[in-house]
Amino acid sequence: MEGRIRRLGLAFVALFVVLFAQVNYLQVFAADDLANNPANRRLLLQEYDVQRGQILARDAQTVLASSRATEGDLKYLRTYPEGERYAHITGYYSVIFGRSGLEDRYNDFLSGRAEELLPQKLVDEILGRPKRGASIVTTIDAGLQRVAQEQLAGLPAALVAMDPRTGEILAMYANPTFNPNALATHDVEAVQQAWDRLNADPARPLVSRSAQEIFPPGSTFKIVTAAAALENGMRPDSMIDNPPDYTPPQTTNAIDNFGGDHCAGGAQQITLAQAFQISCNVTFAKIGVEFLGAEKLVAQAEAFGFNGDVESDVPFAEGRMPPADVFGDNQPGL
Repeated sequence: MEGRIRRLGLAFVALFVVLFAQVNYLQVFAADDLANNPANRRLLLQEYDVQRGQILARDAQTVLASSRATEGDLKYLRTYPEGERYAHITGYYSVIFGRSGLEDRYNDFLSGRAEELLPQKLVDEILGRPKRGASIVTTIDAGLQRVAQEQLAGLPAALVAMDPRTGEILAMYANPTFNPNALATHDVEAVQQAWDRLNADPARPLVSRSAQEIFPPGSTFKIVTAAAALENGMRPDSMIDNPPDYTPPQTTNAIDNFGGDHCAGGAQQITLAQAFQISCNVTFAKIGVEFLGAEKLVAQAEAFGFNGDVESDVPFAEGRMPPADVFGDNQPGL
């Protein structure tokens, strides 16, 4: 009998140790992850007591997202005045499905929980002001974003405008898109219906084509090829053969220019600068395959950020370039 009691006691001690360790793990090591998890509904409901900060365009005037007071159990309703226009930038703020986009990336500031906001929070509490978050100003140009939406109307396409001097994103729009107001309403049944409808759509409107999808770079990759050529001895005025088409090794599929045209009116040779200016496919294919080769081209691509970690405020699919040895038996892939 005493042996059974002793074993039972040891079992209880072991269970207590496991429980103690788990509680300490949750409170010490996993606390930040749990607190910042966009699916943490308990925290999310607490956030609805706070007037969430605005998300603004670069002019600090155009409102992308804001909160207004309600008379319901949830004190504030998140609204998106422009509907679909900025959806893939702001993301959504939903009582059921949490946060995405900038709403998630800067949640600590928008909800007033960031350590940097502690002095302001103390002042607000002393003065009896309502709880409020901080607003954030984006780099998005409201005029350019409007033009992007208008130009892509009805097209399954994406557009990104960037300042090459700073890397600032001035416009980012993609179709199909969605209206985040449908996910921000406090009507949970309506939110669920909207969510189901968006996720059932084969076009995947919740996924941004401008940031989360990977596409062949097309002629934009000529920037990488041209840079590699200059790094490896070519000059802007270097002369390059200019045939009407080009068949790389190990294939019978010829590469031609856009529309089947012969670059530069059929000149036998053109300069690197000319080939770049008119985006000559044939010339750049010859440079990639015959002058550079896989190792130099891949090295230059990686210098441009391919295969690297790119910091982004919104969900972002990073560009990938296969390693050079992959091209050994597949040279035309250049």
